[in-house]
Amino acid sequence: MTEIFLNIINFLFKFINECSPSKNTIMKSISVIGLILLAVSALLFYLTTDFTVEKITLSHVMGVMAGIGIGLIFGGMIGYVSKGRAIKAEAKRREFKQLQKEKEELEKKALEIEKRKAELERENKNPQI
Repeated sequence: MTEIFLNIINFLFKFINECSPSKNTIMKSISVIGLILLAVSALLFYLTTDFTVEKITLSHVMGVMAGIGIGLIFGGMIGYVSKGRAIKAEAKRREFKQLQKEKEELEKKALEIEKRKAELERENKNPQI
């Protein structure tokens, strides 16, 4: 039974690693994995208790609490990673915009310098007395 569970977990981790790193894809794959794990846990619960309240023991409650805890831990880690990626992407966008502004300013200055240079050349060719 534990070997089957470990194979399922191994498959799920491979599935996560094969997904593209975009935020939406990660969230969708995590939701699919959560649904799969929920179905597996419901199947295991059915096989052990036949869904009767009398057969629910303290170990079942501990398992539910552990599942919730692990879900919160994974959710927090994934949220932290995706927020970090979003912050880095936003910083790159801001830097790119700043570089574009600086480029435009330098181009304007270069045009002004060219105009002044052309004026000076004209004045040097045609000096007015």
